[in-house]
Amino acid sequence: MKRFLLGALLVFGLISATSNNTYAQTCLDAYKKVFKERGADLVADGMHRSVIIALEEEGETVCLLGKARVEGLKVTAVFIQFEDDSYELFEGQDFKVPYGVNVKNGISEPLETKTNQKISVIFKDSIKPKKKKYKQAPKIDPNSL
Repeated sequence: MKRFLLGALLVFGLISATSNNTYAQTCLDAYKKVFKERGADLVADGMHRSVIIALEEEGETVCLLGKARVEGLKVTAVFIQFEDDSYELFEGQDFKVPYGVNVKNGISEPLETKTNQKISVIFKDSIKPKKKKYKQAPKIDPNSL
């Protein structure tokens, strides 16, 4: 009986631990889903001051506020915002490949750092608005006509 209870408890614990990791949705996943459903407007060249920086490392994703410069439809500079509203630039030498990743459907391709972090820039202001719904006609009583 003790073995059965211990075994059942072990199986339940493994299922719980696995289910929490399997179904956890990161902030990047949530934005990808929204962009896939609604689409995105073209991201114009210039400095975008209200972007989200998704940092992925060892299966963990953290989303931070930041800003990014876009030139020729490519991200050329990434800045992360501090709590005091100042910014820090990710330097070009921090990356395995120089700046210049494409922006597709409102999210940049990942930039990979020398420390194996992946950085994606989410242009949340480019999400297209929700589609309008048709207005239903009021229901009527045929006898009242």
